[in-house]
Amino acid sequence: MWRLYSVKAHSRATNYYEIDLEEALASSDPNEFFRYFWLLFRAAAFVPQSAQREGQAQSGNFLDRLLEDSEAFAKRLGACLKDRVFEDIFPHFAEGFIQGSGGTGRLLALADQQRETELSDCFQATLTFLYRLLFLLYAESRDLLPVRETRGYHEASLTKLKEEVAIAAGTLEDQVRKSIEKAYQNDSTALYDRTFELCRVVDVVDKGNQELNVPLYNGGLFLTTVPEDDASEEAKQARFLARHKLPDRFLALGLDLMARDEDEKRRDLVFIDYKSLGVRQLGSIYEGLLEFKLRVATEKMAVIKGKKTEEAVPYSEAKRDKLKILTKRRIFFPSACQSAL
Repeated sequence: MWRLYSVKAHSRATNYYEIDLEEALASSDPNEFFRYFWLLFRAAAFVPQSAQREGQAQSGNFLDRLLEDSEAFAKRLGACLKDRVFEDIFPHFAEGFIQGSGGTGRLLALADQQRETELSDCFQATLTFLYRLLFLLYAESRDLLPVRETRGYHEASLTKLKEEVAIAAGTLEDQVRKSIEKAYQNDSTALYDRTFELCRVVDVVDKGNQELNVPLYNGGLFLTTVPEDDASEEAKQARFLARHKLPDRFLALGLDLMARDEDEKRRDLVFIDYKSLGVRQLGSIYEGLLEFKLRVATEKMAVIKGKKTEEAVPYSEAKRDKLKILTKRRIFFPSACQSAL
């Protein structure tokens, strides 16, 4: 067992590169594993050398430069994912829960206070659901869950589900929505049932799952079994997620937005490398979402370019004043602290 540690790592107990040389040589493709072993553990990787970086001569060894590039990549990835969660994924899931529980028409027919309460419940539950998926994507990518056990946990994993959705959606970004609408229906919640069962497997109340080799996780994020007398916020959100289900089309599209992004060179969709992210990037997404609220628009809305940022205005007003409509996407503005569905 070979390990590389960096003195710059935030935690040397968990941050290192490891390779089991015996296991690597016995794998189906030992050449690939051995190339990584040779590249990172060879003597030349530790020798300081001068190199041009961003137009300036800098001194450092191969491993230091690799670590710096990795950290820069993680920051870019975290920022990109954060924008996508704010603008697309979170409002998409929230809309799915609303559509799955009667639609916006039912909400608009409610008294103001009752509508506010239901929207608040939906917001908190959507936040919990989103973070369940983020945690699973992160944990499975880092082998914190036994996703490599083909006949065990893998069959129930989010990795398997995202791979199935990716096959149905295709590799071209502009065709994903159409392909998902063809493959999945809004009158089915089979995908949600699978994700809910996966959350039950990880649920702390069940003390892990020995059959699927899932360890015990301390915390209420995956709470699915709730005692009747539990009045905590975690229990309230768990009950919401047990009663309300996302239709398959909503879940498939939202999961694919979380799992894949366009490759800059090939221009096709590839899986996002969640193991490159750190807990700080994931925490930043959570903190940012807490600044928002859900709102249901009483009429069709349009996005226009305001004085400082994009603004949401009634569509009829935009057409009347001949304003340039920028997009037809859902409106989710930090400056307004609300999402209009």
